[in-house]
Amino acid sequence: MGNSHLQLNQAGDAIQSFTQIEPSSNYYADAQWYLALAYLKAEKRAECTNILTSISSQSGLYQQKAKKLLGEL
Repeated sequence: MGNSHLQLNQAGDAIQSFTQIEPSSNYYADAQWYLALAYLKAEKRAECTNILTSISSQSGLYQQKAKKLLGEL
């Protein structure tokens, strides 16, 4: 649902969807990445940076992408 909102430029709704994903969920890492993108689209750079920093400090699928995006911000 969150990805659909993100693709429709409904960043607020996407943020709401992604923040509901619990850390115990198998989808949490994915949700954090897309939450960062939603914050970026909503021009909430501080929130985006916080999440990207967290992602970049953990090994995982989005670690390198998070580091790259942080460098570009």
